[in-house]
Amino acid sequence: MNKVIANFFFLKSLNGMFYYGLETLSSLNLKSAIIVLHYRFRNQKVETLSQYPVIYVGLFGFIFIYLKILFSKLYVYTPTSHCLPLVTRQVITVHDSYPFYSCHLRWKFHLLKYLSFFSWPYICYVNNSNAKPFSELLFNKGTLYLPNRISLIEQPVIQTPYKFTIALFGTDSCKKNYELFFKNAINHKDINFSFSIYGTSNKYIEDIISSFPSLEIKLINSSHVSLSDFIANISCAASVASGEGFCRPIAQCVCMGKKVFLLNDDVFYEFYSQSATFSDSISDLIKKINDFSKRPTESFYCPSNFSYVYKSINDNFYKSTSNLIEILSKR
Repeated sequence: MNKVIANFFFLKSLNGMFYYGLETLSSLNLKSAIIVLHYRFRNQKVETLSQYPVIYVGLFGFIFIYLKILFSKLYVYTPTSHCLPLVTRQVITVHDSYPFYSCHLRWKFHLLKYLSFFSWPYICYVNNSNAKPFSELLFNKGTLYLPNRISLIEQPVIQTPYKFTIALFGTDSCKKNYELFFKNAINHKDINFSFSIYGTSNKYIEDIISSFPSLEIKLINSSHVSLSDFIANISCAASVASGEGFCRPIAQCVCMGKKVFLLNDDVFYEFYSQSATFSDSISDLIKKINDFSKRPTESFYCPSNFSYVYKSINDNFYKSTSNLIEILSKR
Protein backbone atom coordinates (compact mmCIF):
# COMPACT_ATOMS: atom_id res chain seq x y z
CA MET A 1 0.00 0.00 0.00
CA ASN A 2 1.32 3.43 -0.94
CA LYS A 3 1.62 6.18 1.64
CA VAL A 4 -1.43 8.41 1.32
CA ILE A 5 -1.74 12.14 1.86
CA ALA A 6 -5.32 12.97 2.85
CA ASN A 7 -5.78 16.48 1.51
CA PHE A 8 -8.30 18.25 3.78
CA PHE A 9 -6.50 21.57 3.36
CA PHE A 10 -9.18 23.34 1.33
CA LEU A 11 -12.02 22.74 3.79
CA LYS A 12 -13.40 26.00 5.17
CA SER A 13 -15.16 24.37 8.11
CA LEU A 14 -15.50 21.00 9.80
CA ASN A 15 -18.63 20.25 7.81
CA GLY A 16 -20.22 17.17 6.25
CA MET A 17 -17.36 16.81 3.76
CA PHE A 18 -14.91 16.67 6.65
CA TYR A 19 -16.77 13.83 8.39
CA TYR A 20 -17.34 12.10 5.06
CA GLY A 21 -13.58 12.13 4.50
CA LEU A 22 -12.84 10.81 7.99
CA GLU A 23 -15.33 7.95 7.59
CA THR A 24 -13.87 7.03 4.22
CA LEU A 25 -10.32 7.02 5.57
CA SER A 26 -11.39 4.95 8.58
CA SER A 27 -12.98 2.34 6.31
CA LEU A 28 -9.86 2.11 4.14
CA ASN A 29 -7.68 0.91 7.08
CA LEU A 30 -4.59 2.41 5.49
CA LYS A 31 -1.23 1.41 6.92
CA SER A 32 0.26 4.84 6.36
CA ALA A 33 -1.65 8.09 5.93
CA ILE A 34 -1.37 11.72 7.02
CA ILE A 35 -4.24 14.20 7.13
CA VAL A 36 -3.35 17.74 6.02
CA LEU A 37 -5.56 20.51 7.40
CA HIS A 38 -5.40 24.29 7.31
CA TYR A 39 -3.93 25.73 10.49
CA ARG A 40 -7.23 27.56 11.19
CA PHE A 41 -8.35 24.23 12.72
CA ARG A 42 -5.33 23.77 14.97
CA ASN A 43 -7.40 24.41 18.11
CA GLN A 44 -10.21 22.03 17.13
CA LYS A 45 -8.36 18.89 18.32
CA VAL A 46 -9.14 17.09 15.07
CA GLU A 47 -6.49 14.49 15.87
CA THR A 48 -8.81 13.08 18.54
CA LEU A 49 -11.36 12.23 15.81
CA SER A 50 -8.97 10.37 13.53
CA GLN A 51 -6.83 7.27 13.74
CA TYR A 52 -4.26 8.97 11.50
CA PRO A 53 -1.83 11.78 12.38
CA VAL A 54 -2.91 15.32 11.50
CA ILE A 55 -0.64 18.18 10.44
CA TYR A 56 -1.76 21.80 10.29
CA VAL A 57 -0.21 24.04 7.66
CA GLY A 58 -0.61 27.43 6.06
CA LEU A 59 -0.32 28.22 2.37
CA PHE A 60 3.48 27.94 2.20
CA GLY A 61 3.44 24.72 4.18
CA PHE A 62 0.90 23.26 1.78
CA ILE A 63 2.98 24.33 -1.24
CA PHE A 64 5.93 22.46 0.29
CA ILE A 65 3.77 19.33 0.69
CA TYR A 66 2.49 19.73 -2.89
CA LEU A 67 6.05 19.85 -4.25
CA LYS A 68 6.93 16.78 -2.20
CA ILE A 69 3.95 14.95 -3.73
CA LEU A 70 5.02 15.94 -7.24
CA PHE A 71 8.45 14.37 -6.84
CA SER A 72 7.44 11.23 -4.97
CA LYS A 73 5.13 8.24 -5.24
CA LEU A 74 2.71 9.55 -2.66
CA TYR A 75 -0.98 9.10 -3.43
CA VAL A 76 -3.47 11.86 -2.63
CA TYR A 77 -7.01 11.30 -1.35
CA THR A 78 -9.17 14.45 -1.26
CA PRO A 79 -12.72 14.42 0.18
CA THR A 80 -13.49 17.58 -1.82
CA SER A 81 -13.28 18.46 -5.52
CA HIS A 82 -9.97 20.33 -5.24
CA CYS A 83 -7.75 18.81 -7.89
CA LEU A 84 -3.98 19.27 -7.62
CA PRO A 85 -2.35 20.10 -10.99
CA LEU A 86 0.12 17.61 -12.47
CA VAL A 87 -0.52 15.09 -9.69
CA THR A 88 -1.45 11.90 -11.55
CA ARG A 89 -1.88 9.75 -8.44
CA GLN A 90 -4.91 11.29 -6.78
CA VAL A 91 -8.58 10.74 -5.95
CA ILE A 92 -10.95 13.68 -5.64
CA THR A 93 -14.61 13.77 -4.54
CA VAL A 94 -17.57 15.56 -6.11
CA HIS A 95 -20.46 16.25 -3.73
CA ASP A 96 -22.51 18.65 -5.84
CA SER A 97 -22.21 21.04 -8.76
CA TYR A 98 -23.41 24.16 -6.92
CA PRO A 99 -19.95 25.74 -6.33
CA PHE A 100 -19.25 25.58 -10.05
CA TYR A 101 -22.54 26.73 -11.55
CA SER A 102 -23.43 29.69 -9.36
CA CYS A 103 -23.72 32.78 -11.54
CA HIS A 104 -20.57 34.44 -10.16
CA LEU A 105 -18.53 31.23 -9.78
CA ARG A 106 -18.70 29.65 -13.23
CA TRP A 107 -14.99 30.26 -13.65
CA LYS A 108 -14.44 27.56 -11.01
CA PHE A 109 -15.83 24.91 -13.34
CA HIS A 110 -13.44 25.89 -16.13
CA LEU A 111 -10.54 25.92 -13.66
CA LEU A 112 -11.45 22.46 -12.32
CA LYS A 113 -11.78 21.04 -15.83
CA TYR A 114 -8.42 22.56 -16.76
CA LEU A 115 -6.76 21.07 -13.66
CA SER A 116 -8.33 17.67 -14.26
CA PHE A 117 -6.90 17.66 -17.80
CA PHE A 118 -3.38 18.02 -16.38
CA SER A 119 -3.80 15.31 -13.75
CA TRP A 120 -6.54 12.86 -14.84
CA PRO A 121 -7.63 11.94 -11.31
CA TYR A 122 -9.98 9.22 -10.17
CA ILE A 123 -13.26 10.83 -9.14
CA CYS A 124 -15.62 9.70 -6.39
CA TYR A 125 -19.18 11.01 -6.54
CA VAL A 126 -21.68 10.91 -3.66
CA ASN A 127 -25.01 10.92 -5.50
CA ASN A 128 -26.34 9.82 -8.88
CA SER A 129 -28.66 12.71 -9.64
CA ASN A 130 -26.23 15.63 -9.53
CA ALA A 131 -22.65 14.67 -8.67
CA LYS A 132 -22.38 11.79 -11.15
CA PRO A 133 -23.27 13.73 -14.32
CA PHE A 134 -21.03 16.59 -13.19
CA SER A 135 -18.12 14.18 -12.61
CA GLU A 136 -18.47 12.88 -16.13
CA LEU A 137 -17.78 16.37 -17.50
CA LEU A 138 -14.25 16.27 -16.06
CA PHE A 139 -11.19 14.46 -17.34
CA ASN A 140 -10.59 11.34 -15.26
CA LYS A 141 -9.09 7.86 -15.13
CA GLY A 142 -12.37 6.52 -13.77
CA THR A 143 -15.34 7.37 -11.55
CA LEU A 144 -16.57 5.62 -8.43
CA TYR A 145 -19.90 5.90 -6.60
CA LEU A 146 -18.94 6.46 -2.97
CA PRO A 147 -22.01 7.66 -1.03
CA ASN A 148 -22.15 8.88 2.53
CA ARG A 149 -22.36 6.22 5.21
CA ILE A 150 -24.97 6.62 7.92
CA SER A 151 -25.39 4.62 11.11
CA LEU A 152 -29.04 3.83 11.70
CA ILE A 153 -30.28 4.30 15.25
CA GLU A 154 -32.58 1.52 16.42
CA GLN A 155 -34.42 3.54 19.08
CA PRO A 156 -35.34 7.07 17.95
CA VAL A 157 -34.91 9.89 20.43
CA ILE A 158 -38.25 11.58 21.09
CA GLN A 159 -38.13 14.79 23.12
CA THR A 160 -40.50 17.75 22.98
CA PRO A 161 -38.93 21.23 23.23
CA TYR A 162 -40.72 23.85 25.35
CA LYS A 163 -41.49 25.66 22.07
CA PHE A 164 -41.98 24.18 18.63
CA THR A 165 -38.52 24.42 17.05
CA ILE A 166 -37.50 23.96 13.43
CA ALA A 167 -33.95 22.76 12.81
CA LEU A 168 -31.94 24.13 9.90
CA PHE A 169 -28.48 22.90 9.01
CA GLY A 170 -25.37 24.64 7.74
CA THR A 171 -24.03 28.18 7.62
CA ASP A 172 -21.47 27.81 4.85
CA SER A 173 -23.12 29.49 1.85
CA CYS A 174 -26.13 31.25 0.40
CA LYS A 175 -27.23 27.98 -1.24
CA LYS A 176 -29.09 27.34 2.05
CA ASN A 177 -31.63 29.97 0.88
CA TYR A 178 -32.31 31.13 4.43
CA GLU A 179 -33.29 34.63 3.32
CA LEU A 180 -36.10 33.27 1.14
CA PHE A 181 -37.16 30.87 3.87
CA PHE A 182 -37.45 33.55 6.56
CA LYS A 183 -39.16 36.03 4.24
CA ASN A 184 -41.84 33.42 3.59
CA ALA A 185 -42.08 32.66 7.30
CA ILE A 186 -42.84 36.32 8.04
CA ASN A 187 -45.68 36.24 5.50
CA HIS A 188 -47.37 33.47 7.50
CA LYS A 189 -48.88 35.54 10.29
CA ASP A 190 -50.13 32.64 12.38
CA ILE A 191 -46.86 30.80 12.90
CA ASN A 192 -45.63 30.34 16.45
CA PHE A 193 -42.30 28.56 16.36
CA SER A 194 -38.60 29.25 16.62
CA PHE A 195 -35.70 28.38 14.34
CA SER A 196 -32.40 26.77 15.37
CA ILE A 197 -29.53 26.82 12.87
CA TYR A 198 -26.79 24.27 13.47
CA GLY A 199 -23.39 25.47 12.27
CA THR A 200 -20.62 27.96 12.94
CA SER A 201 -20.78 31.72 13.12
CA ASN A 202 -19.77 33.79 10.11
CA LYS A 203 -20.76 37.07 8.45
CA TYR A 204 -23.29 35.41 6.15
CA ILE A 205 -25.34 33.83 8.92
CA GLU A 206 -24.99 36.81 11.28
CA ASP A 207 -26.38 39.11 8.57
CA ILE A 208 -29.25 36.71 7.93
CA ILE A 209 -30.23 36.53 11.61
CA SER A 210 -30.01 40.30 12.11
CA SER A 211 -32.19 40.88 9.04
CA PHE A 212 -35.17 39.14 10.67
CA PRO A 213 -35.48 40.56 14.21
CA SER A 214 -39.18 39.64 14.40
CA LEU A 215 -38.35 35.93 14.16
CA GLU A 216 -36.82 33.88 16.94
CA ILE A 217 -33.67 32.53 15.26
CA LYS A 218 -30.86 30.94 17.26
CA LEU A 219 -27.45 29.80 16.04
CA ILE A 220 -26.28 26.61 17.76
CA ASN A 221 -22.51 26.25 17.50
CA SER A 222 -21.67 22.85 16.03
CA SER A 223 -18.28 22.97 17.75
CA HIS A 224 -19.92 22.98 21.18
CA VAL A 225 -23.03 20.82 20.71
CA SER A 226 -23.06 17.37 19.13
CA LEU A 227 -25.36 16.72 16.20
CA SER A 228 -27.30 14.03 18.07
CA ASP A 229 -27.85 16.29 21.10
CA PHE A 230 -29.02 19.09 18.83
CA ILE A 231 -31.47 16.86 16.94
CA ALA A 232 -32.84 15.37 20.17
CA ASN A 233 -34.11 18.80 21.21
CA ILE A 234 -35.89 19.96 18.05
CA SER A 235 -39.46 19.41 16.85
CA CYS A 236 -38.75 18.87 13.17
CA ALA A 237 -36.17 19.67 10.51
CA ALA A 238 -36.40 21.51 7.21
CA SER A 239 -34.24 22.42 4.24
CA VAL A 240 -34.91 24.70 1.29
CA ALA A 241 -31.31 24.48 0.08
CA SER A 242 -30.35 24.14 -3.54
CA GLY A 243 -27.40 22.07 -4.68
CA GLU A 244 -26.95 19.82 -1.65
CA GLY A 245 -24.89 16.69 -2.16
CA PHE A 246 -26.63 14.62 0.51
CA CYS A 247 -27.13 16.58 3.79
CA ARG A 248 -26.01 14.16 6.50
CA PRO A 249 -27.92 15.93 9.31
CA ILE A 250 -31.22 15.37 7.50
CA ALA A 251 -30.49 11.64 7.33
CA GLN A 252 -29.65 11.67 11.02
CA CYS A 253 -32.95 13.41 11.78
CA VAL A 254 -34.89 10.66 10.04
CA CYS A 255 -32.89 8.01 11.87
CA MET A 256 -33.68 9.70 15.20
CA GLY A 257 -37.41 9.85 14.54
CA LYS A 258 -37.76 13.52 13.61
CA LYS A 259 -40.16 14.77 10.96
CA VAL A 260 -38.40 16.30 7.94
CA PHE A 261 -39.74 18.86 5.45
CA LEU A 262 -37.90 19.38 2.14
CA LEU A 263 -38.30 21.23 -1.13
CA ASN A 264 -38.57 19.07 -4.23
CA ASP A 265 -34.99 18.55 -5.36
CA ASP A 266 -33.39 15.72 -7.33
CA VAL A 267 -30.78 14.90 -4.69
CA PHE A 268 -33.23 15.09 -1.79
CA TYR A 269 -35.67 12.91 -3.67
CA GLU A 270 -32.92 10.37 -4.47
CA PHE A 271 -32.28 9.73 -0.76
CA TYR A 272 -35.40 10.84 1.11
CA SER A 273 -38.36 10.18 -1.18
CA GLN A 274 -39.88 7.67 1.27
CA SER A 275 -39.03 9.41 4.51
CA ALA A 276 -39.67 13.17 4.19
CA THR A 277 -42.55 15.51 3.36
CA PHE A 278 -41.91 17.34 0.10
CA SER A 279 -43.21 20.69 -1.18
CA ASP A 280 -43.03 22.52 -4.49
CA SER A 281 -42.62 25.93 -2.88
CA ILE A 282 -41.24 27.43 0.32
CA SER A 283 -44.63 28.89 1.17
CA ASP A 284 -46.28 25.47 0.92
CA LEU A 285 -43.47 23.92 2.99
CA ILE A 286 -44.00 26.45 5.80
CA LYS A 287 -47.75 25.81 5.69
CA LYS A 288 -47.14 22.08 6.12
CA ILE A 289 -44.77 22.75 9.03
CA ASN A 290 -47.36 25.03 10.60
CA ASP A 291 -50.01 22.32 10.31
CA PHE A 292 -47.62 19.83 11.89
CA SER A 293 -46.81 22.25 14.73
CA LYS A 294 -50.40 21.98 15.90
CA ARG A 295 -49.82 18.27 16.59
CA PRO A 296 -46.11 18.12 17.58
CA THR A 297 -46.49 15.01 19.71
CA GLU A 298 -47.29 12.96 16.60
CA SER A 299 -44.84 10.04 16.63
CA PHE A 300 -42.54 9.52 13.70
CA TYR A 301 -40.29 6.51 13.29
CA CYS A 302 -37.58 5.71 10.81
CA PRO A 303 -39.51 3.93 8.00
CA SER A 304 -38.52 0.37 7.23
CA ASN A 305 -38.05 1.22 3.55
CA PHE A 306 -35.72 4.05 4.59
CA SER A 307 -33.65 1.50 6.49
CA TYR A 308 -33.55 -0.62 3.34
CA VAL A 309 -32.39 2.37 1.29
CA TYR A 310 -29.61 3.04 3.75
CA LYS A 311 -28.56 -0.57 3.87
CA SER A 312 -28.16 -0.36 0.10
CA ILE A 313 -26.20 2.89 0.39
CA ASN A 314 -23.95 1.48 3.11
CA ASP A 315 -23.36 -1.65 1.01
CA ASN A 316 -22.30 0.60 -1.86
CA PHE A 317 -20.06 2.55 0.51
CA TYR A 318 -18.14 -0.54 1.66
CA LYS A 319 -17.95 -1.98 -1.86
CA SER A 320 -16.60 1.31 -3.18
CA THR A 321 -14.03 1.69 -0.41
CA SER A 322 -12.71 -1.75 -1.40
CA ASN A 323 -12.32 -0.45 -4.95
CA LEU A 324 -10.69 2.70 -3.60
CA ILE A 325 -8.14 0.61 -1.72
CA GLU A 326 -7.19 -1.03 -5.02
CA ILE A 327 -6.73 2.40 -6.61
CA LEU A 328 -4.54 3.67 -3.77
CA SER A 329 -2.45 0.48 -3.95
CA LYS A 330 -1.47 0.96 -7.59
CA ARG A 331 2.18 1.51 -8.35
